[in-house]
Amino acid sequence: MPMRLVTFLLALVMGLGALGLGDSAAQAKTGSPAPGVTFTVSPSALGVVAPNQDLLLSGTVSNGSSATIAAGTVSVYLDRTVVSTRASLRGWLAGTADDDGPHATTEILQTTISAIPAGDTRSVYLTVPAAALGLDASPGAWGVHAIRVRIASGSTEVAVANSSIVWNPGATFQPTRLALVAPIGAPPSTSGLISADDLATYTSPTGLLTLGTRLPSAVGEPVPRRRGVRRERRRAHVAEPSPPRTRLRHPASRLPGGLRRARRAGCGVP
Repeated sequence: MPMRLVTFLLALVMGLGALGLGDSAAQAKTGSPAPGVTFTVSPSALGVVAPNQDLLLSGTVSNGSSATIAAGTVSVYLDRTVVSTRASLRGWLAGTADDDGPHATTEILQTTISAIPAGDTRSVYLTVPAAALGLDASPGAWGVHAIRVRIASGSTEVAVANSSIVWNPGATFQPTRLALVAPIGAPPSTSGLISADDLATYTSPTGLLTLGTRLPSAVGEPVPRRRGVRRERRRAHVAEPSPPRTRLRHPASRLPGGLRRARRAGCGVP
């Protein structure tokens, strides 16, 4: 269904975990996360998980406080109910989900984490076994599911991060047309539009908008330098060649070598 595919794309774009400043009653032990601590988490493979496939998560926790975070546990929670709307997904990733939004309360993994000194940053890598997900493997069970990763030291909550996964047990989708608009730099025209012929010229291997020179900058990719571009620009700005310079020489320099040396030695040679 097109709407289901739109939700799928939104989950991929927004799959990077957002810092959660609160937690549900089923998970919280004492109060809110520690101040000065930031935590982000994201699933691998763009968050798409299939049956019999482990869920891989990677995250980063930064201790910006002045105290060491004691060793503790890292827990992963899953909401086995499909996220039904884009607004609910946005709220979950932003940490502002209401009572009607997703609630990842089912613990599917718990492991340990060592102490994190003040000012230190720690990478976290988690593997949730496929069997622990407990999701329906029938094709019609496709959907987005909320996940939450929680770090705790004893009974003290340290940090929480929300993310999501796309459970895809083999569902098929109808294609959805997608149009992208990006600014490009081209010579001005009286109509303000680029004709098909001009566009073909500009995007030719030697054109102004050749892939690998300008178009990648529209999608955030580095723009490689083309060999010869600087040289071509220099040639385009070079005026007519200047006349050759004439080197002036002292009359004595025209004397034969022996006479010049004798004159420098003060032998009375005129």
